[in-house]
Amino acid sequence: MTQVRTMKRASALFALVMALVLVLSALGASEADARKNRATASRVTTFATIDGLDDEIFTPDERCHIEDSTEVVLRNSVPRKLMYLECKWGGEVRVELNLNGRRFNNGSVLVTGVARLYEGTSEDTQDLDGEKDFSISVPKGQTVNIKQRVENTDEGGDFADIDMSFHNAPVKRR
Repeated sequence: MTQVRTMKRASALFALVMALVLVLSALGASEADARKNRATASRVTTFATIDGLDDEIFTPDERCHIEDSTEVVLRNSVPRKLMYLECKWGGEVRVELNLNGRRFNNGSVLVTGVARLYEGTSEDTQDLDGEKDFSISVPKGQTVNIKQRVENTDEGGDFADIDMSFHNAPVKRR
C-alpha cells in the first residue's frame, strides 16, 4: 500500500512537473515573442508649413510661405530636435519654428515647440514681437495634426499661421 501511494504521488508529481514545464515554455515563448516585437524606437515624421503676413498700411501686405519635412528616430527619453524652420519676408519680418521630440517607454512621443515672430528694421532683427509655446502628444502608430498662430503682440497686424503634422511609427529591433 505504501508503494502504491508512493507511485501515485510520483505520477502526480511527474504530471505536475510536466504541466509546469509546458506552461513555462509557453510563457517563455510568448515573452520572447513580445520582446522581439517590442518597438525600441520611434520614427517621427514631421511636416510643417508657415504662412506669414506682414500687415502694411500704405503698400500691399507682404507674405511668406515655406514648408519642410523631416524624419528623426528617437531611441530614448532624451529630447532631440525634430525641426527648425525659418521664414523671412518683407525685409523686416522673420518667424522661427523650433520643434523637439521626446520618446516615452510606452512608445508615445511628446512634441514641444516654440514659434517666434520678429519684426524690426531687417529680417535679421532681434526685436521679438510675438511668441507661442505649445506641446502635443503623438501616440505610437498615429498621426496628429496641429495648427498654431503666432501674432505680433507689440505693434499688431503681423502674424504667421503654422500647420504641423507628426507621425509616430514604431521602429522594431532587428
